[in-house]
Amino acid sequence: MPIARRWDVCTELAGDDKEIVDAIEIYLIQEGYQVVKAYDGEQALEMLRTKKIDLMVIDVMMPKLDGIRATFQARKTAAAFPLSSCLPRQKMRIRFWG
Repeated sequence: MPIARRWDVCTELAGDDKEIVDAIEIYLIQEGYQVVKAYDGEQALEMLRTKKIDLMVIDVMMPKLDGIRATFQARKTAAAFPLSSCLPRQKMRIRFWG
């Protein structure tokens, strides 16, 4: 039985660890979010250009373009949207930027 979408929110998950991205996707879908995934910073920026993204969850350490640089580029080119970045596993902190 399909889950009813409570919010019309498209969330982008960007991280190089496919298992973690897939696990977070499961939880977000269960809560009614639409989810698109990217596995490096360049893919994350491409998704921002081609889809309407309302929320972005991005890993700091990724190949090709790290999450910090991707975040700065996203802020220059995309409309304002909530952004969450995940720091390396050793620190296990999540920061939210409005």
